[in-house]
Amino acid sequence: MALFSFSRLSLPFSLTKHIWVPITLLLSVMIFMMGSLWYKGVNWGIDFKGGIVLEARFSRVPHLDEVRRFVQHPDNFGEESTIQQYGDKTKPTILIRAAEKKIDLPGIQKRFQKMSGDTVVFDKYNRIGAKLGKELMKSSTWALLFALLGIGIYIWIRFDWMFSIASWIALAYDCAALLLFFSFFNYEISEGSMVAFLITAGYSVNDTVIVFDRIRENRGYKKNLSCSEIVDLSINETLSRTVLTSMTTLVALFVLYMLGGSIIATYSLPMIVGISSGTISSILIAAPIFYILFQFQAKREHQSFKSSISKK
Repeated sequence: MALFSFSRLSLPFSLTKHIWVPITLLLSVMIFMMGSLWYKGVNWGIDFKGGIVLEARFSRVPHLDEVRRFVQHPDNFGEESTIQQYGDKTKPTILIRAAEKKIDLPGIQKRFQKMSGDTVVFDKYNRIGAKLGKELMKSSTWALLFALLGIGIYIWIRFDWMFSIASWIALAYDCAALLLFFSFFNYEISEGSMVAFLITAGYSVNDTVIVFDRIRENRGYKKNLSCSEIVDLSINETLSRTVLTSMTTLVALFVLYMLGGSIIATYSLPMIVGISSGTISSILIAAPIFYILFQFQAKREHQSFKSSISKK
């Protein structure tokens, strides 16, 4: 016997009869996102705006909190710099990423050795130009747009144009929610953040397709029901599956965020936000938008039919 049962999980109200709920949610996220971008902007990482990357090799495993405080000191690499540890215990290495600025590497190296009480060797010093960062930003943006376009075309082919546009609007909501998170909390956008956008889009459309497939199935089998009833029924029939799948994924991501260290946290936290927004959009955005488009199409067909009758 299951400890908790989600088999009869359903929404306490009809989304199609309270269509203002998804519309308000969609517009609120969009407006807050644009306001946050206008007021606070976006914290682009070194990968996009350019900077320096170098390796610091140690003879023994360093204390990461001490290294981070030293590296982010204004007299060293600056507050925007980040560190990432890799390698084994015999060759501990820390990758340092810092914003473009004039730095005294020999002086920093001496202070580093004095602070850590260890031999510190700077190696593989690279400078990422602003032009290269802009090219990376451009290619990442195009990759995201092409992925969203491909998802919409796939749904158009598998279902029809109404489902496709509804999925695009739901994906726009997901991207806006994730961008609002990055902007409002001044969270750095790096190459890994683009991965979070793509994973969010894939996860969201997977849940959305499940709901759409149930709507199409119910439209074929339950012709006595109206579109409003079919949409509400389909959402409730797939709600348990959507919630349970999202909960198991979010539990795994929360564990990674809490126990995976600072580097893993920079990847897992945006994914937590993205998958949460993807779950919300597949339930509260995609299907109601399809219902609105269906009503619009039905009204157009009705008006076209009336006009053809009047001409006769």
